[in-house]
Amino acid sequence: MQLVTRCRTWAGRHPRTMWAVAVALAMAAAGAVLARQHAVESARRTWGQTTTVFVADRTTTAGEPLQARTVSYPLSVVPPSAVTRWPADAVARHTVQAGEVIVITDVVGAGAAERVPAGWQAVTVVAPARFVGAVGDPVTVYAAGVAVSDGVVVQVDQAEVTVAVPTDRVGALSDAALAGVAVVALSGDPGG
Repeated sequence: MQLVTRCRTWAGRHPRTMWAVAVALAMAAAGAVLARQHAVESARRTWGQTTTVFVADRTTTAGEPLQARTVSYPLSVVPPSAVTRWPADAVARHTVQAGEVIVITDVVGAGAAERVPAGWQAVTVVAPARFVGAVGDPVTVYAAGVAVSDGVVVQVDQAEVTVAVPTDRVGALSDAALAGVAVVALSGDPGG
C-alpha cells in the first residue's frame, strides 16, 4: 500500500517524466503490433497467387439453402472445382460443414456455366459408352495418346461430357473434340 502511495506522490511531482514514460510504452506497443503485422503479411506473400472462393457460413444439411462468404485462399490449396460464381438460390446437395470451401458438387441446380472456374472455359467432348465420372471430378483429356489438359467435369449427359479447362488449353481441346479423338480420363485431384 505504501508503494502505491509513493508512486502516486512521485507521479504528481514529476508529471512530464510520467507522460514521457507513458508515451514510450505506447510507442513500444505500437512498434510490436506493426512488427507482427509485417510478419503476417510476409507469410501471406509466401503463399503465392490467391483466388477468391466461397466458404460455407454455417453447417448446412441436404436441401437447405447454402449461405456463404467470399474468402481469399492460396491457389495451391483451392480445389479445381471450387465455386467461383455464386448461383442464385443455391441449395445444398448434401451436408456442407461451416468453413468448408464450396465445390460444384455441393450445390444442387448449379448450371454448367456456373460450375466453370474463373479464368477457365468449357468444351463438350463425346463421351465413351459408359463414362463413370460425375460433375466435379478431376479429369485429364487425351488426344492421340497425348495429354491435352487437366480439367474438371462440369456436366455429364448420355453421350457427352463437358469439361472445364484453363483458357490457354481450350484451342487444343476443341481441335481434339472436333476431330473426335478426345478421350476424357478420370484422374487424381490435380490440386493435391
